[in-house]
Amino acid sequence: MDVVAYEPHAWFLLAQGDDLYLDVNVHLPAVDTSIMVRLEAGERERYSSEGRAFVDALATAIAQSPDSYRERALPGWVP
Repeated sequence: MDVVAYEPHAWFLLAQGDDLYLDVNVHLPAVDTSIMVRLEAGERERYSSEGRAFVDALATAIAQSPDSYRERALPGWVP
């Protein structure tokens, strides 16, 4: 995987082939961890048109409500 973009202490946008993955730092009451999701087609399109601002907004949404993204989390990346 290649790092496409990142925000220190917040998230990494990674690419592997045509897929994009977002690894987000999540602060839970008992522990800090991360959750990684594969961007869906619509999200990839929004990233293409909106760039870093879209990734920042998506990462914020994931960090604020990680349970909402739990089903999308890649195996081994579920807090």
